[in-house]
Amino acid sequence: MSKKFLIPASVTIFFSILFMVSCDKKVAKLETPATAVVPPPAGFCDTISYNKHIGPIMQTKCALGTGCHGSGAPRTNLTSYASAKGIGEGGSLKARVIDGSPSFMPQGSQLPQNEKDLIQCWINNGFKEQ
Repeated sequence: MSKKFLIPASVTIFFSILFMVSCDKKVAKLETPATAVVPPPAGFCDTISYNKHIGPIMQTKCALGTGCHGSGAPRTNLTSYASAKGIGEGGSLKARVIDGSPSFMPQGSQLPQNEKDLIQCWINNGFKEQ
């Protein structure tokens, strides 16, 4: 065979193999979508408490911002540990805030995922106050 044929054929084969190998690596990187929810690290939930984490969420998203669940509100008061714990133990907090059953709370918008994760940790870890 002539060199005029071998060199272009060799270059074509080389780049074809390079392209196939690089495509395989990209596909492997895409197996975990960028939008996948990453669970909190081990031990993270042990640090979550009502006073440090959950209470401020309840104050801003459930009581003050909406007026629905504050002190003196006609609905359940979520501004105290005892009332929030009672709602949590009864399952309503998880149902409404995490699962959206029958609809998501707060009304009109869902909490950001990081706040939902904090509430889920608080529930799973026994409703710590401090």
